[in-house]
Amino acid sequence: MADEWVMWLDSDVVIMNHLFSLQPIVQTALAFDKFLVACPSNNGWDTLINGMEFNAGVMLVRCSHRSLEYLRHVWRHGISHGRTHLADQPSYMSVIHRPAFRDGLLLVPRCVMNSKPHAWQMWQRYMKGDFIAHAAGDDFKAARLQEYSTAVLERRPPRLWTYFV
Repeated sequence: MADEWVMWLDSDVVIMNHLFSLQPIVQTALAFDKFLVACPSNNGWDTLINGMEFNAGVMLVRCSHRSLEYLRHVWRHGISHGRTHLADQPSYMSVIHRPAFRDGLLLVPRCVMNSKPHAWQMWQRYMKGDFIAHAAGDDFKAARLQEYSTAVLERRPPRLWTYFV
């Protein structure tokens, strides 16, 4: 069970590079005994300050007892705080800071598995070859997702952001 992983993807995500291998990421996580792999949050300063803010829209979760316990705590946290809208993000953040879990997170660059084509920060922005495009917080989400999907099927860069490619 410990060598199996599950990838969580929000509904506003498109896999752009189907040749991308997760094996190096998983091997790194295993080498450092991590149970959760994610990318920094949209707010880069939080990550720089405490190194633990991550975007919950794309995550790799190791199939382990520790992961299951972490997810149980996240679920309970959301219920106990009465959150309904976007409840997962603050719950994931709160629980990862607890002593039992804080050393289990491996942060990888956004280009590895959670790029944002419309981001103004270069370190978040999609570039050709990135694994996943994520339309998180995008006011034009439906149009972008359609464009991403069409681009993947036609094997070309999406026109909405070809100036970044």
